[in-house]
Amino acid sequence: MRVNRRVLLASALAAPTLGGSVHAQEEPDPAWMLMAGQDSGPTGRWSHSLIIDGWYNRLLVIGGRDAGGIVRGDLWSFDIGTYAWSELDLSGPTARSGSAAAIAPDDSGFYYFGGESDDAAFDDLWWFDFAATSWQQIETTGAGPSARSGTRGAMDGQGRFVISHGSNGDGHLDDTWAFDPITRTWTDISPAAGLRPMARRDHDLISLPDYGVMLLFGGCSDPIGPCPQGDLWSYDFFNGIWTDATSIEGPSPRTGAAMSRLGNSVLLVGGDSELGLQADVWTGDLFDGFLSWTELTPVNHGPLGIYRRAWHDMTAANGEYYVFGGHGVEGALSDLWKFSPERIQHPGEDSEYIEPA
Repeated sequence: MRVNRRVLLASALAAPTLGGSVHAQEEPDPAWMLMAGQDSGPTGRWSHSLIIDGWYNRLLVIGGRDAGGIVRGDLWSFDIGTYAWSELDLSGPTARSGSAAAIAPDDSGFYYFGGESDDAAFDDLWWFDFAATSWQQIETTGAGPSARSGTRGAMDGQGRFVISHGSNGDGHLDDTWAFDPITRTWTDISPAAGLRPMARRDHDLISLPDYGVMLLFGGCSDPIGPCPQGDLWSYDFFNGIWTDATSIEGPSPRTGAAMSRLGNSVLLVGGDSELGLQADVWTGDLFDGFLSWTELTPVNHGPLGIYRRAWHDMTAANGEYYVFGGHGVEGALSDLWKFSPERIQHPGEDSEYIEPA
């Protein structure tokens, strides 16, 4: 008979403690761990940005929309060492949601582009300096990407900040732009029309600079196409071309998922699918810049896993992934989770998980 370790753990928690020399066997930490509960710091929000600051060993949360749909402009810091939230009172970008963000290759700070308020979409570009804990708006030269939200950002192998796709309120976009911090100019690196992923918003975008590519997954193309999308595309930085890299096995179509990278693996968590909000976990192993997907959902059910959500954000460093907020079953979330791949219990270790039907 196959044993479900989660059921055993739940039973152990409910059983009385025995005295004397009998001690309950200590359970290892689960792969998912709750670092900060609901309402412990920032108000619940979705379509925000989560950034890890290695300079001060902290997580930063900026922007998004709260439970009432109101855009937020507050900036919060979570100290990973002390598990404490604090709000940073700084002058910076106006309140917005759906912005693109990416950490510079030297970990000195991050870029922050676009987003939307209730009555406008933005095309401004900002820089946050980790050491100085300060914002600076970047004045660019020449043409750049149009104002948009629901967009995503990544860094390429040349140290450029790249944004792709999004929505400007009137329709969805399918262009890709790269910002050069040395010349302070944007370059349209989109291939010809018809050779790009369909226009969309609320997709995922991650860069694999050591492979010379970046990956785009999912999103929403309504009303011109599917919503949610389930395709995976690879952009070749050297040749400036998109290639459809969708595999037969992988995450179901979804919008508002979160995806991040550690080493040669990519993690994808949750999102809004045709069946509603999800809490499934997928890992993609990299081979020549392409992904081979494996579902890790058995680690993510019941009391040992994150709750269903979409439009959350995730970042990664030092062997761990961090997830904050999003829109859950009961509304805007403000919980912070940590996922550690090395703590995944595989079948054959102590006990076995029951495979999902």
